Amino acid sequence: MPQTITITIPTPVLTANQHFDVKYRMSGAVGWLPAGSQTNAPFTITGLADSDYDISYIMVLADGTRCPERIDHFTIHTAGCPCLTNATGVVEQISANNYQIRVNYTPPLSQPACGWVVTYTDSNYITTQASYSTLPNPLIIPIPINSSYLVTIEADCCGRDQVVCTNLDLAMATTSSCTPASYSDKNIYQVSGQYYLQINISAQSVPATPSFQINYNQQPNGGTGLLDSGVQNVSPTGTGPNYILTVPISPNISGPLPIVYTVNIKDGCGVTKKL
Repeated sequence: MPQTITITIPTPVLTANQHFDVKYRMSGAVGWLPAGSQTNAPFTITGLADSDYDISYIMVLADGTRCPERIDHFTIHTAGCPCLTNATGVVEQISANNYQIRVNYTPPLSQPACGWVVTYTDSNYITTQASYSTLPNPLIIPIPINSSYLVTIEADCCGRDQVVCTNLDLAMATTSSCTPASYSDKNIYQVSGQYYLQINISAQSVPATPSFQINYNQQPNGGTGLLDSGVQNVSPTGTGPNYILTVPISPNISGPLPIVYTVNIKDGCGVTKKL
C-alpha cells in the first residue's frame, strides 16, 4: 500500500522571499520527481512504495541565487509484508499430455508493494520463476510434462522484505490410461561445426507426447575440462511411427573418440527411460 512521509527542513531558517526547491527519487533511478517549492513548514510526499529514496534540497535566495544542492536519504519500509494463507495445490491433467499446476489460497487484505514471485521446480530440478503484480486465485501454471513439483510463492515488498508465504510439494498428476513411448537408438552427428544428439522414437506414446523432456550427460572420455550436460524440452519431428528428437549439444572433444552420452527421456505419460 502506498505510504506518505512528512518532512520538515528546519535549517537554515528562511527569510522573506526565500524558499527550498525540493525533489526526490527512488535510489538508483535516473530521473527526479518534483516535491514543489517549500518553506520551513512541514510538507508531505505521498504515494511512496517500500524502498530507499534520495531527496534533494536547494535553497533559493530572494534574488534567485541557488545555493549548493544537499541530498539526503530516507527509507519507506512497512512493517511486515502481506502474505497469502491456506494454500493448497495439485498437478492435474487437463487432456491427453496436457498438464497444469493449480494453487488455491486465501488472499491477504492488501497486495505486497512489488507483487509476487512464484518458483516451481520439477523432478529433474528444472526451475522456472514468474512474477505477478497481482496473483490470480486460483493460480494456474501450464507445465510441459507430468511430474512432481515443488512450488514456492513469495510476497515481494520491493526486495526489502521478501517473504516465503508457502512451499507446496506436489505429486505428479494421476493420468488416464497412457502407453509410454519406446525408442530404438540414439546417435551423434555434426553439421557445420555444430554437434547434435538424435534420438529415434520407434513408437510414440498413446496419447502422443507433444514435448519430451531430455536430460543428457556426456560421459568421461579421458580429456580435460568440463563435460557437457543439460535438460531440454524437445518436440518430435518426422512422420510416424518413426519420429526423431534432435538436441543441439556442445561436447568436450579434448579426449579421444567416440563421444558418448547417457540420456534420460521423460514422455507425456510421465515415464522416464534411459538410453
